[in-house]
Amino acid sequence: MIPLPEASGSYVDAILERWLGFATPQIAVEMKARNWRPDRRGSYCPRCGVTIAPAPAPGFVHADGIGERSGELTDSGCGSCRGKPKLADGFVRLGSYSEVLREWILNVKYRGWAEMGEVLGRALGAAMQETDSDFNPASSIVVPMPMPWPRRMYRGIDHARVIAQGLSWECNIPMLSVLSKRNGPPQVSMPTSQRRRSGSRGLSMNSIRRFKPGARWLAGADLILVDDVTTTGASLRAATRLLRTLKPRTIMAAVVAVADDPSRRERIQP
Repeated sequence: MIPLPEASGSYVDAILERWLGFATPQIAVEMKARNWRPDRRGSYCPRCGVTIAPAPAPGFVHADGIGERSGELTDSGCGSCRGKPKLADGFVRLGSYSEVLREWILNVKYRGWAEMGEVLGRALGAAMQETDSDFNPASSIVVPMPMPWPRRMYRGIDHARVIAQGLSWECNIPMLSVLSKRNGPPQVSMPTSQRRRSGSRGLSMNSIRRFKPGARWLAGADLILVDDVTTTGASLRAATRLLRTLKPRTIMAAVVAVADDPSRRERIQP
Protein backbone atom coordinates (compact mmCIF):
# COMPACT_ATOMS: atom_id res chain seq x y z
CA MET A 1 0.00 0.00 0.00
CA ILE A 2 0.89 3.66 -0.07
CA PRO A 3 3.36 4.37 2.73
CA LEU A 4 1.84 6.32 5.60
CA PRO A 5 4.27 8.69 7.30
CA GLU A 6 4.07 9.06 11.06
CA ALA A 7 3.99 12.86 10.94
CA SER A 8 0.41 14.10 11.15
CA GLY A 9 -0.86 15.49 7.87
CA SER A 10 2.26 14.61 5.89
CA TYR A 11 0.45 11.95 3.86
CA VAL A 12 -2.29 14.37 2.85
CA ASP A 13 0.36 16.94 1.96
CA ALA A 14 1.95 14.35 -0.35
CA ILE A 15 -1.41 13.83 -2.03
CA LEU A 16 -1.82 17.54 -2.58
CA GLU A 17 1.67 17.88 -4.02
CA ARG A 18 1.49 14.82 -6.26
CA TRP A 19 -2.09 14.73 -7.50
CA LEU A 20 -3.86 18.03 -6.92
CA GLY A 21 -1.73 20.53 -8.77
CA PHE A 22 -4.16 20.33 -11.69
CA ALA A 23 -7.33 20.33 -9.60
CA THR A 24 -9.51 23.04 -8.14
CA PRO A 25 -8.49 24.49 -4.75
CA GLN A 26 -11.72 23.13 -3.24
CA ILE A 27 -10.42 19.55 -3.46
CA ALA A 28 -7.19 20.44 -1.69
CA VAL A 29 -9.11 22.21 1.07
CA GLU A 30 -11.56 19.32 1.39
CA MET A 31 -8.95 16.58 1.66
CA LYS A 32 -6.83 18.49 4.16
CA ALA A 33 -9.84 19.33 6.28
CA ARG A 34 -11.10 15.74 6.40
CA ASN A 35 -7.62 14.24 6.99
CA TRP A 36 -8.45 11.24 4.82
CA ARG A 37 -6.08 8.34 4.27
CA PRO A 38 -6.54 5.14 2.26
CA ASP A 39 -6.69 1.87 4.15
CA ARG A 40 -3.49 0.10 5.01
CA ARG A 41 -2.65 -3.15 3.28
CA GLY A 42 -3.85 -5.99 5.48
CA SER A 43 -6.92 -4.14 6.74
CA TYR A 44 -9.06 -5.71 4.02
CA CYS A 45 -9.27 -9.06 2.27
CA PRO A 46 -7.12 -9.12 -0.91
CA ARG A 47 -9.57 -11.61 -2.39
CA CYS A 48 -12.95 -9.85 -1.93
CA GLY A 49 -12.12 -6.45 -0.42
CA VAL A 50 -14.20 -6.62 2.77
CA THR A 51 -12.81 -5.16 5.98
CA ILE A 52 -10.80 -7.57 8.10
CA ALA A 53 -11.08 -7.34 11.86
CA PRO A 54 -7.89 -7.49 13.89
CA ALA A 55 -7.27 -11.04 15.08
CA PRO A 56 -8.72 -11.45 18.59
CA ALA A 57 -6.83 -12.93 21.48
CA PRO A 58 -6.75 -16.74 21.62
CA GLY A 59 -9.93 -18.13 23.07
CA PHE A 60 -11.88 -14.89 22.59
CA VAL A 61 -15.42 -15.42 21.34
CA HIS A 62 -17.76 -12.67 20.14
CA ALA A 63 -21.28 -12.50 21.52
CA ASP A 64 -22.58 -13.77 18.18
CA GLY A 65 -20.41 -16.88 18.45
CA ILE A 66 -18.16 -16.03 15.50
CA GLY A 67 -15.06 -15.99 17.67
CA GLU A 68 -11.63 -15.88 16.05
CA ARG A 69 -12.96 -16.50 12.55
CA SER A 70 -13.97 -12.84 12.03
CA GLY A 71 -10.32 -11.78 12.06
CA GLU A 72 -8.86 -14.79 10.28
CA LEU A 73 -7.42 -14.44 6.79
CA THR A 74 -6.11 -17.50 4.97
CA ASP A 75 -4.91 -18.26 1.44
CA SER A 76 -8.49 -19.15 0.56
CA GLY A 77 -9.84 -15.79 1.70
CA CYS A 78 -11.65 -14.31 4.69
CA GLY A 79 -14.81 -15.38 6.47
CA SER A 80 -16.92 -13.57 3.88
CA CYS A 81 -15.46 -15.14 0.74
CA ARG A 82 -13.87 -18.43 1.84
CA GLY A 83 -15.26 -21.28 -0.24
CA LYS A 84 -16.74 -18.93 -2.84
CA PRO A 85 -15.44 -18.13 -6.34
CA LYS A 86 -13.04 -15.22 -6.17
CA LEU A 87 -14.01 -11.89 -7.73
CA ALA A 88 -10.72 -11.50 -9.60
CA ASP A 89 -7.05 -12.42 -9.37
CA GLY A 90 -6.50 -9.62 -6.87
CA PHE A 91 -8.36 -6.81 -5.16
CA VAL A 92 -7.36 -3.26 -4.23
CA ARG A 93 -9.52 -0.68 -2.49
CA LEU A 94 -9.15 2.71 -0.84
CA GLY A 95 -11.57 2.18 2.04
CA SER A 96 -14.94 1.17 3.37
CA TYR A 97 -18.05 2.76 1.86
CA SER A 98 -18.73 4.99 4.84
CA GLU A 99 -18.17 8.47 6.22
CA VAL A 100 -16.08 10.81 4.07
CA LEU A 101 -15.33 8.33 1.28
CA ARG A 102 -19.03 7.61 0.85
CA GLU A 103 -19.75 11.35 0.74
CA TRP A 104 -17.13 11.95 -1.95
CA ILE A 105 -18.34 9.07 -4.11
CA LEU A 106 -21.92 10.31 -3.93
CA ASN A 107 -20.76 13.79 -4.91
CA VAL A 108 -18.94 12.33 -7.92
CA LYS A 109 -21.94 10.24 -9.00
CA TYR A 110 -24.82 12.63 -8.39
CA ARG A 111 -23.24 16.09 -8.37
CA GLY A 112 -20.77 15.60 -11.20
CA TRP A 113 -17.65 16.32 -9.14
CA ALA A 114 -15.37 14.89 -11.82
CA GLU A 115 -12.16 16.34 -10.35
CA MET A 116 -12.69 14.40 -7.13
CA GLY A 117 -13.33 11.23 -9.14
CA GLU A 118 -10.03 11.71 -10.96
CA VAL A 119 -8.16 12.27 -7.69
CA LEU A 120 -9.68 9.13 -6.16
CA GLY A 121 -8.71 7.24 -9.31
CA ARG A 122 -5.12 8.45 -9.01
CA ALA A 123 -5.05 7.41 -5.35
CA LEU A 124 -6.39 3.99 -6.36
CA GLY A 125 -3.67 3.68 -8.99
CA ALA A 126 -0.96 4.52 -6.47
CA ALA A 127 -2.41 2.01 -4.00
CA MET A 128 -2.49 -0.67 -6.68
CA GLN A 129 1.14 -0.13 -7.59
CA GLU A 130 2.16 -0.46 -3.95
CA THR A 131 -0.06 -3.46 -3.24
CA ASP A 132 0.42 -5.66 -6.31
CA SER A 133 4.05 -6.72 -6.56
CA ASP A 134 3.31 -8.36 -9.93
CA PHE A 135 2.03 -5.12 -11.47
CA ASN A 136 3.52 -4.49 -14.92
CA PRO A 137 2.46 -1.21 -16.62
CA ALA A 138 3.76 -2.43 -19.99
CA SER A 139 1.19 -5.24 -20.12
CA SER A 140 -1.70 -3.55 -18.28
CA ILE A 141 -4.97 -2.10 -19.56
CA VAL A 142 -7.56 -0.24 -17.48
CA VAL A 143 -11.17 -1.36 -18.02
CA PRO A 144 -13.96 0.74 -16.42
CA MET A 145 -17.17 -0.89 -15.29
CA PRO A 146 -19.82 0.21 -17.80
CA MET A 147 -22.75 2.55 -17.26
CA PRO A 148 -25.94 2.46 -19.41
CA TRP A 149 -25.92 5.42 -21.79
CA PRO A 150 -29.36 6.76 -20.67
CA ARG A 151 -28.11 6.97 -17.08
CA ARG A 152 -24.90 8.61 -18.24
CA MET A 153 -26.91 11.19 -20.18
CA TYR A 154 -29.20 11.84 -17.20
CA ARG A 155 -26.38 12.24 -14.66
CA GLY A 156 -23.99 13.98 -17.00
CA ILE A 157 -21.06 11.86 -15.81
CA ASP A 158 -19.78 8.30 -16.14
CA HIS A 159 -18.29 8.06 -12.67
CA ALA A 160 -16.54 4.70 -13.09
CA ARG A 161 -14.90 5.93 -16.28
CA VAL A 162 -13.75 9.14 -14.56
CA ILE A 163 -12.18 7.12 -11.74
CA ALA A 164 -10.61 4.73 -14.24
CA GLN A 165 -9.19 7.67 -16.16
CA GLY A 166 -7.49 8.93 -13.01
CA LEU A 167 -5.97 5.48 -12.42
CA SER A 168 -4.86 5.34 -16.06
CA TRP A 169 -3.09 8.70 -15.72
CA GLU A 170 -1.45 7.78 -12.42
CA CYS A 171 -0.07 4.48 -13.73
CA ASN A 172 0.56 5.75 -17.28
CA ILE A 173 -1.30 2.84 -18.87
CA PRO A 174 -4.05 2.83 -21.53
CA MET A 175 -7.77 2.65 -20.82
CA LEU A 176 -10.21 0.72 -22.98
CA SER A 177 -14.01 0.51 -22.69
CA VAL A 178 -14.37 -3.21 -23.25
CA LEU A 179 -17.76 -3.70 -21.57
CA SER A 180 -21.21 -2.20 -22.02
CA LYS A 181 -24.46 -2.45 -20.09
CA ARG A 182 -28.05 -1.95 -21.13
CA ASN A 183 -30.31 0.28 -19.10
CA GLY A 184 -32.12 -1.01 -16.04
CA PRO A 185 -32.87 -0.11 -12.40
CA PRO A 186 -29.81 1.21 -10.52
CA GLN A 187 -28.45 -1.32 -8.04
CA VAL A 188 -28.80 1.21 -5.24
CA SER A 189 -32.57 0.85 -5.59
CA MET A 190 -32.49 -2.96 -5.12
CA PRO A 191 -32.33 -5.08 -1.96
CA THR A 192 -29.12 -7.04 -1.46
CA SER A 193 -30.61 -10.38 -2.57
CA GLN A 194 -31.81 -8.85 -5.84
CA ARG A 195 -28.44 -7.18 -6.45
CA ARG A 196 -26.78 -10.59 -6.35
CA ARG A 197 -29.19 -11.95 -8.94
CA SER A 198 -29.02 -8.90 -11.21
CA GLY A 199 -25.25 -8.50 -11.29
CA SER A 200 -24.80 -10.12 -14.70
CA ARG A 201 -27.95 -8.80 -16.36
CA GLY A 202 -27.38 -6.42 -19.21
CA LEU A 203 -23.60 -6.81 -19.28
CA SER A 204 -22.08 -7.52 -22.66
CA MET A 205 -18.85 -7.18 -24.59
CA ASN A 206 -18.29 -4.11 -26.71
CA SER A 207 -17.33 -4.36 -30.37
CA ILE A 208 -13.68 -4.77 -29.32
CA ARG A 209 -14.34 -8.51 -29.21
CA ARG A 210 -15.33 -8.50 -32.87
CA PHE A 211 -12.39 -6.28 -33.75
CA LYS A 212 -9.79 -9.00 -34.04
CA PRO A 213 -6.62 -6.88 -33.66
CA GLY A 214 -8.09 -5.43 -30.47
CA ALA A 215 -9.00 -8.87 -29.15
CA ARG A 216 -5.46 -10.12 -29.82
CA TRP A 217 -4.12 -7.06 -28.01
CA LEU A 218 -6.13 -7.97 -24.90
CA ALA A 219 -5.09 -11.63 -24.95
CA GLY A 220 -2.31 -12.09 -22.40
CA ALA A 221 -2.77 -8.58 -20.97
CA ASP A 222 -3.18 -7.68 -17.30
CA LEU A 223 -6.63 -6.10 -17.03
CA ILE A 224 -7.52 -3.70 -14.22
CA LEU A 225 -11.30 -3.63 -13.73
CA VAL A 226 -12.29 -0.33 -12.08
CA ASP A 227 -15.48 0.57 -10.21
CA ASP A 228 -16.55 3.07 -7.58
CA VAL A 229 -18.31 0.81 -5.06
CA THR A 230 -18.96 -2.90 -4.68
CA THR A 231 -21.63 -4.30 -2.37
CA THR A 232 -22.29 -7.95 -3.14
CA GLY A 233 -19.57 -8.34 -5.79
CA ALA A 234 -22.10 -9.73 -8.29
CA SER A 235 -21.39 -7.11 -10.97
CA LEU A 236 -17.62 -7.44 -10.64
CA ARG A 237 -17.85 -11.22 -10.80
CA ALA A 238 -20.04 -11.07 -13.93
CA ALA A 239 -17.70 -8.58 -15.60
CA THR A 240 -14.71 -10.76 -14.77
CA ARG A 241 -16.37 -13.79 -16.35
CA LEU A 242 -16.89 -11.84 -19.57
CA LEU A 243 -13.34 -10.52 -19.59
CA ARG A 244 -11.96 -14.05 -19.12
CA THR A 245 -13.24 -14.89 -22.61
CA LEU A 246 -10.61 -12.50 -23.99
CA LYS A 247 -7.90 -14.68 -22.40
CA PRO A 248 -6.07 -12.02 -20.36
CA ARG A 249 -3.16 -13.06 -18.18
CA THR A 250 -4.70 -11.60 -15.00
CA ILE A 251 -7.67 -9.49 -13.92
CA MET A 252 -7.28 -7.15 -10.95
CA ALA A 253 -10.32 -5.50 -9.34
CA ALA A 254 -9.63 -1.89 -8.31
CA VAL A 255 -12.53 -0.37 -6.36
CA VAL A 256 -12.65 2.92 -4.49
CA ALA A 257 -14.87 1.61 -1.68
CA VAL A 258 -16.38 -1.64 -0.43
CA ALA A 259 -19.75 -1.65 1.33
CA ASP A 260 -19.26 -3.95 4.31
CA ASP A 261 -22.21 -5.74 5.82
CA PRO A 262 -23.57 -3.63 8.74
CA SER A 263 -23.25 -6.50 11.23
CA ARG A 264 -19.62 -6.98 10.18
CA ARG A 265 -18.89 -3.25 10.61
CA GLU A 266 -20.25 -3.45 14.17
CA ARG A 267 -17.98 -6.41 15.01
CA ILE A 268 -14.82 -4.72 13.81
CA GLN A 269 -15.35 -1.49 15.75
CA PRO A 270 -12.61 -1.06 18.40
